[in-house]
Amino acid sequence: MKKGTLLVVRKPYQGDTVIQNTLNYAIGSLFADEEDILTSHIDNEDDSDQIIEEYYRLQAPYNMTDHRRMFHFILTTRTSKSMCTILEECAYALQDYFSSIGYQAVMVLHSGSYNDALNYHYHILLNPISTTGYRIQDKYQTYQDIVNYLMNNPVPVSLLSGDRKPQIRFLGNHHSGSRNLYHKSFRM
Repeated sequence: MKKGTLLVVRKPYQGDTVIQNTLNYAIGSLFADEEDILTSHIDNEDDSDQIIEEYYRLQAPYNMTDHRRMFHFILTTRTSKSMCTILEECAYALQDYFSSIGYQAVMVLHSGSYNDALNYHYHILLNPISTTGYRIQDKYQTYQDIVNYLMNNPVPVSLLSGDRKPQIRFLGNHHSGSRNLYHKSFRM
């Protein structure tokens, strides 16, 4: 079985421009694949300015000045042809998950990074306010629920080595070397 990682970027993501800056980075990056953007509860996914407006519009009725205005995850794995397919399946599974629980999300494929030209990964930008006004919590169980969903839904067993269902290998809030980046690993 292959190991995947859900990185949780633990910055405060507060302030008036955080949504604009983060979405512009994810969508406008040199490594972004503009043809492979997935969304959940976004009406106009082809226009980054419209996505930004939709995030702000959903947050407008709530006092967000002292709260996180965005969750930022990175879904990644080791690079190989089969793992890129599995990574894409995981991104589609997350799109289904966030849609089912009523959250706006944008998932953008990056085909490389400054440190590794073959580092395929998805940036996942989640609005912390749902379409029903519920605020997602920044806590261990929230991230565990996402990993559990990935473990139980994304990948057909035929893409895995052997006939076994994926087993989760959860590392908790294991520090990855950066003050603002924690990761949770799981087996695909």
